[in-house]
Amino acid sequence: MTVVIPYYLPPHGDHELRFALRSIERVAPDARVILIGQPPAWLRGVEVHPHEDRAELGRLGNVHRKLELATRLVPEFLLWNDDMLVLDPSERLDEYRTAGKLSNLAERLVGEYRRAAQATIERWGDGPSFEVHRPMLFLSEPLKKVLDSGPVQCYRTVYARVECLAGIETEDRVLRATFKVPSGWCASTDHMAGDSQFLTWVHREFPERSRFEG
Repeated sequence: MTVVIPYYLPPHGDHELRFALRSIERVAPDARVILIGQPPAWLRGVEVHPHEDRAELGRLGNVHRKLELATRLVPEFLLWNDDMLVLDPSERLDEYRTAGKLSNLAERLVGEYRRAAQATIERWGDGPSFEVHRPMLFLSEPLKKVLDSGPVQCYRTVYARVECLAGIETEDRVLRATFKVPSGWCASTDHMAGDSQFLTWVHREFPERSRFEG
């Protein structure tokens, strides 16, 4: 299995990446890990492809550029953001998940994320949202076609439409304003990454350094 992490250094520091890597080691210990972005100095044992973000592209535009690079590196990969944690090794990482309709998600989004959701709905119609904060498996050839298909869209959902994927309906386990101990998998947010309860829990959950930390 190849795991791709499109990375940029968040303002609150790089500790989310440490725990994401510890999570990868727990559930996919033999994975090849590729990081596309600017690596922290402590990173070890990861294939790094440096990438300079361009401010005018926004966060989503820069993620798209990193994914375009990923499609040229490997034929398939598991996309894993640095804020994602999979806790249970029995989790099926090749399963696809949905969380409600894309139009409902669009109502809660702002800025470039709302524009991407609206562009997706305008082109592909409404339907299940695959914008779930959980690792997702991609084949590079169809993903490249999605990324080349026009303005920035919700690439997870468009990919699922193009590939006619069926997803398992789930609750998107994003840790937001109030910390609750998650089960199975979860994702943090910029706010939660500095929350004392979250930090205490994640240090307890992943106390040992991974092979990716020098």
